[in-house]
Amino acid sequence: MTDIRPLFRADPSRGWLPRFFLGCILLAGIALVTLLLVLRYWFLPNIESYREAIAKAASRATGQRITIGKIAADWEDLHPHLSLEDVQVFDQAGRPALVLSRVATTLSWLTLTTGEVRLRSLEFEQPNLSVRRDSQGVIYVAGVSLSQHEAGTGFVDWLLKQKRLVIRDALILWRDEKLAAPQLVLNSVTLRVENSGARHRFDLHAIPPAILAAPLEINGDFTGDSLDPDDLHEWRGTLSAQLDYADIAAWRTWLPYPIEVQKGSGALRMWLTLSNARIQEAAADVYLSQVQTRLRPDLPEMNLTELRGRIGWKTLSSGFELSGVKLSLATQGGIALQPADFTLRIYPGSDQEPMRGEIKANAFDLQPLVVLADHLPLGQALRQQLLNFSPKGSVYDMALQWNGNLPTPGQYSVKGRFVNLALNAQEEWPGFSGISGAIEGNEQGGQITLDTKYASIALPRVFEHALKFDSLNARLGWTLKNGQAKFSLNQALFSNSQLSGNVQGHYLTVSRGPGVIDLTGSLTRVEARSLNRYLPLIVNKDARDWLANSLSFGAFSDVRLRVKGDLADFPFADEAKGLLQVTAKANGLALDYSHYWPKLENIAADLQFRGRRMEIHAGQAQISGAKLAKISAVIPELGNHDEVLQIEGETEALAEEFLRFIEHSPISRMTGGVADGMHAEGAGKLELKLNIPLHRRGETKVAGIFHLNDNQLSFNTDLPPIAQLKGKLQFSESALQAQNLSAQILGGPARIEVATQDGNVQISAQGKANADATEKFISWAQYLHGTAEWRGSINLSKKLTDMVLESNLQGLTSQLPAPFDKVASASVPLR
Repeated sequence: MTDIRPLFRADPSRGWLPRFFLGCILLAGIALVTLLLVLRYWFLPNIESYREAIAKAASRATGQRITIGKIAADWEDLHPHLSLEDVQVFDQAGRPALVLSRVATTLSWLTLTTGEVRLRSLEFEQPNLSVRRDSQGVIYVAGVSLSQHEAGTGFVDWLLKQKRLVIRDALILWRDEKLAAPQLVLNSVTLRVENSGARHRFDLHAIPPAILAAPLEINGDFTGDSLDPDDLHEWRGTLSAQLDYADIAAWRTWLPYPIEVQKGSGALRMWLTLSNARIQEAAADVYLSQVQTRLRPDLPEMNLTELRGRIGWKTLSSGFELSGVKLSLATQGGIALQPADFTLRIYPGSDQEPMRGEIKANAFDLQPLVVLADHLPLGQALRQQLLNFSPKGSVYDMALQWNGNLPTPGQYSVKGRFVNLALNAQEEWPGFSGISGAIEGNEQGGQITLDTKYASIALPRVFEHALKFDSLNARLGWTLKNGQAKFSLNQALFSNSQLSGNVQGHYLTVSRGPGVIDLTGSLTRVEARSLNRYLPLIVNKDARDWLANSLSFGAFSDVRLRVKGDLADFPFADEAKGLLQVTAKANGLALDYSHYWPKLENIAADLQFRGRRMEIHAGQAQISGAKLAKISAVIPELGNHDEVLQIEGETEALAEEFLRFIEHSPISRMTGGVADGMHAEGAGKLELKLNIPLHRRGETKVAGIFHLNDNQLSFNTDLPPIAQLKGKLQFSESALQAQNLSAQILGGPARIEVATQDGNVQISAQGKANADATEKFISWAQYLHGTAEWRGSINLSKKLTDMVLESNLQGLTSQLPAPFDKVASASVPLR
């Protein structure tokens, strides 16, 4: 055996302190061995005699009276192991609150250092536990109140100090008197609690009634010292739960949902982070099916066929965060939200601090959200705005931040992509649909890039109709400074079935007035019948309607647009204040300038809008088959409430074409269709002027001259034909007039005058007649020979012809016998 005595001998070369500590260690070891021997061979075999002392020690530790019916002991490794039977815990009124038939526990050596009973493990086998909430909301576990005001938290706090707590195969009866709910039974409940100082971990397994739910699993990991209500704010930790099936509506009997749930089922995995006695963060993987709910009493019912994905909630320092991961939704009404990830952060603000917020989303559809808005607990103003704007389309990789009250925050930033975006026009806000592209900007400026197909843009304060495009590519930038916004449009390219072109320029807002513009554009093609759709509202509606009804065919090409100046002076009648100019070339144009007059066709012309003035100068056109030249059509003052279109033109035309012009014009109605039976040969020159009030086209004024040049005119009546007709025939919307026309009638020269009165055409003529040429019209003229002067009048009314012919027959010879061989004069009425 090794001799240890030298260790205790005095040695001047060694210090006394090492010897002292070594001695203490040896003494402590001897004391521990002695204690183990005492426990092993004296205390534990006689543990029953210390039962009352142990019960009293437990009572002091928990603050509640505890009795033990029987106790036995043995060893578990180096720890004393106790088995207790008939253990009772009494409440403050002295009534048994918890009765345990058997409890197994292993003592901890910390009992020696703390002065109170500490357990290495505490195990309960098949206990029956009653849990009750009274009408005041106080919860009792086995008759022990969890309210400090009722019974304190000593026993529960004492349990938290024990290293391990295990409950196996327990039966828990839950009765909620506050909800007046029937008793709920949970079977096969297993609870395992691991305590390490202030850290507490547990897992719970329970089987609810099969009609309510599948087996439930709950796990927790918390840090805290006491469940005293005054100390709950110090607790931190996480809680998780898993439930593979639950009848959501059935559980509302025991769980007071914050919303109304009529029916539905689902599965749930949930994680909670708690701090300061509040839920700081929550996440749940949910699958809900056939849910019928109402999120607020004043909102309509929502019927969900399916809700799937992860929903998250986080409490922020002065707000909250709501998130979703692969979250999808479908309703019985056909609304469907495709799986999407999003994050919404809201900081409501206060009187001293404005509202702040942030939205991030990888992909979501707008229209279902708008439809769901009626069912969501939103403010009435926001719900009405959503309804008015009715946004549609899909948004991708969207990030939006704002600082300030909506809808006009003081600071914001936005970035994202969008596809088939649509928005109703509202007041000064434009509307659009089918828009695709990207946006990035903030309160100082930004940029929108458009790359879209089949889009439309509604500018109700600028254009009557929405502008529709088969393709639209553009880059629009803007800057905001000192209350002014400057927009820059860089080479916007657009096309549809009616037009194609590009436009670029700038627009600057001003504090008072519509703003300042500098815009340049060009179009390679514009269908004539659609021109009115692209005219701004500053052009009078009558003018736009006239263009819509008048331009029925043809196209414009090489269209040039230039707008520059303060829009308060638009359309810039004074070019010193601004410029509005549109030029274009027209081909194959058909202009139905008035419903009552023959249309102009096959027009090749130059079109120009300049200020308030519109001009069309045509090098060629046709009217009633006649080719016109040197045509001009002018509206001197667009925007006037009484715009007037002035048309002038002239042509070298066949006389037959001129008759067709008369036949298809108001002249025909005015003269009773007198020209319907006429036939003409030869050519002439037509000069035409029209003055058309666009909103009173029935008051059109016409001034025309047809220059006759050796023409021949014949009738379907018994009237003699007119040959070698020369002179000018003037006409208006209400009259025909001709003076000193020269012609050949009845084989001799004649002078003709034409006038209209009361819808009748009156023709006066005089000349010399050849007797041989009159035989066709006067039966007895076959007996006359030679020439004679005549004068006559013809009255044409509604295709009826009255003719009176007077002649001095001197100079004629007759084959009649005397005294009929000499006739001085004759008057012959012809009808």
